[in-house]
Amino acid sequence: MELEKFEEFGESTGPTGSVLRDLMASSGLQARGYTCLNAEPVDPSCNCNGEGYGFIITPRGNVLNVSFSRVNGLHWTFVYKPCGTCGSGCSCLAIEHAYDYGDVVMDYGTAVLREDQGEVFARELHAVRYESPDEWRKHFDDFYGIPLVEVKSKEKEI
Repeated sequence: MELEKFEEFGESTGPTGSVLRDLMASSGLQARGYTCLNAEPVDPSCNCNGEGYGFIITPRGNVLNVSFSRVNGLHWTFVYKPCGTCGSGCSCLAIEHAYDYGDVVMDYGTAVLREDQGEVFARELHAVRYESPDEWRKHFDDFYGIPLVEVKSKEKEI
């Protein structure tokens, strides 16, 4: 699915979690073995509780964080175990485009490309991947405590 115009969602806050959820549901990723998770708001009066963030667990067992860039679209982050030298995730863009992010499409081709690019960058950083999506989920639940809800596909099963 393509993000029509970022500006229509507002410059200061970006799109809400419901828009991200709709993009994930229409992406077709679930039919290809991906699991899409959306952060649910804990307190609707607070804009700092995770709404507008999504996570994609890939068939290769990697975790990608997808959020809305305040610049102009979707930002993809390759998630790994937190450490003092390289944080807990890196951009999924080739380094020469690190400040040029803003995908407007969430689909299979984009997800594969972003996963590959993120994995290369994480390797360069000597980051340590989670052993499994379950290990990541336990860390996420323990550290953040933000509910994640699986996003089902809007695509019809063939």
